[in-house]
Amino acid sequence: MARALLLLRVAVARYPPLPASPALLQPQPLLRCHAPSQYKSQLRFLSSLSSSVPNSSDAPSDGGGDRDGEEDGAKSGSHVDYLGMSDEELMEQCDMGTFKASGPGGQHCNKRESAVRLKHLPIGIIAQAVEDRSQHKNRASALSRLRTLIALKVRRPINLEDYTPPVELLQILPLKSSVRGNDVGPQIGPNNSKFSPGMQALLDLLFAVEDSVSDAAKILGLSTGALSRLILSDDSLRTAANELRASKGTGAVLRAPDVAGQRAQGLLRRRRGRCSSRRQQPSWRVGEVSGLCNSSTDWIQIIPYMGCLLEFS
Repeated sequence: MARALLLLRVAVARYPPLPASPALLQPQPLLRCHAPSQYKSQLRFLSSLSSSVPNSSDAPSDGGGDRDGEEDGAKSGSHVDYLGMSDEELMEQCDMGTFKASGPGGQHCNKRESAVRLKHLPIGIIAQAVEDRSQHKNRASALSRLRTLIALKVRRPINLEDYTPPVELLQILPLKSSVRGNDVGPQIGPNNSKFSPGMQALLDLLFAVEDSVSDAAKILGLSTGALSRLILSDDSLRTAANELRASKGTGAVLRAPDVAGQRAQGLLRRRRGRCSSRRQQPSWRVGEVSGLCNSSTDWIQIIPYMGCLLEFS
């Protein structure tokens, strides 16, 4: 009996116990990667990195920084001008994957991997395109969407003491801006491919002035209403500006104008002005009311005015 206990102690001392979670010993499969060679080492053999990553409790503290602050710093502390890169340079930093997706194609639908997904490895932003049968066209669309997402999500630091609006920001400003020179050219709208760099520069300025539209308008030589209309001209820009304001609690969010309601009020005022007496009420036709609405959202916005607009004779 004593000999058996001695052999058991020797075995325990020689062979250490297994870890509590045996799932860590299972190697993870290799990722399918189209990235260049300098980024492949970051994506393969992920199981070998699990043992070297320290726990959050053992990691040294930097004196009050939280995870949200680190993520914000990673997104806002970038000095690299990704939008200034060419398509080839930006693609070298991306991992491209192809897959099958529902969409156009007819008899060739779901037979070829024409859908494209791009992941920007330095930042982690993902963009994809599935609407075309051509993989090359989907690749170009995904790259364009990636540039837009970079403009919306990546913030760059700005020194307000000696700040001068860059050219890409001046190009999207209205012509009545006092800081906009005549050599800048015509105003660029949201449908222009050069709108994304200007949108990024505008969001960088809003981030630097603590998301105050009035302070940013003073720097850009505009009124607060003019800058608000510029932000509301693009849905993605309005959403990004509202996310910045909501993250810092700077007040009410910017809302899109009630276009259908404004049209209804104007048309109602004009019709009432044509009445010969106060007792006479304007008569309306369904075609006149439907002409005010361009989408289902307009119909929802015009519902409060339906009682005044519709009167069948």
